[in-house]
Amino acid sequence: MVFALLPLVAGCVPPRSTVVEGPIPENVVQVAPKTAIVMPRPRDLARSINAVQHVTAHYGNQTFVFDNRISITPDRVRLVSLDSSGNQAMTITWTSGGVYSEAAAWIPEPLRPEKILADMVILYWPEESVRIALIGGTLHAAPEHRSVVADGQDVIRAAFNPLRAGDPWSGSLHYENVALGYAVDIQSREQR
Repeated sequence: MVFALLPLVAGCVPPRSTVVEGPIPENVVQVAPKTAIVMPRPRDLARSINAVQHVTAHYGNQTFVFDNRISITPDRVRLVSLDSSGNQAMTITWTSGGVYSEAAAWIPEPLRPEKILADMVILYWPEESVRIALIGGTLHAAPEHRSVVADGQDVIRAAFNPLRAGDPWSGSLHYENVALGYAVDIQSREQR
C-alpha cells in the first residue's frame, strides 16, 4: 500500500516546549511517549549523500535484517530497503510535497517508515537542526554519541564508531530507542 505521511506544512511548527499529547500534527513524528520531532527539510542536512547500509533491527524477540540504499539531496530523501531474501521491505521518498512510502505488512510499528525517517534525522542531521526539531526532549551530543533525554531519562541513545572522525555515514553505529523498545545496529558506507 502506498500512503502519504507528514506533509511538511510551512508554519506548522509547535513551540519547543510543547509536550505531544492527543492528536499529533502531520509534520510531527512521535519518537517516545511525550517526545516527538518536527520533521525538518531534507536540505537541512546541508549536504548530499549516497550511502549503502546493512541494518539489523531488534524488536521484542524478533530480529529484522535489511540492506538500505539511501540518496539524499537538498530536495529529496530516498530510501529503499530490501530484506535478507532480496525482497523490497520498504521505500520512502521525502520531498517538499510530503513523505510517500510503501512498507511490507510484516514490519512492526516501531520500524514503520515515518519512524525510520525520524531516526535518520536524529542520527544524521546537524545537531542544531535536531535540537530545534525536538518536542518534549533534549538532545545531548558528542562526536561519537547522541541521546535524547526526556524527564531526566534517556529515551534514545546512539553510539557511533565512524571510519573517519565526524563522519557517521561511514562506519558502524548502535541506536536504541529505550522508550519504544527497539535497537538497531547499522553498518554504513558512503558512496562517493
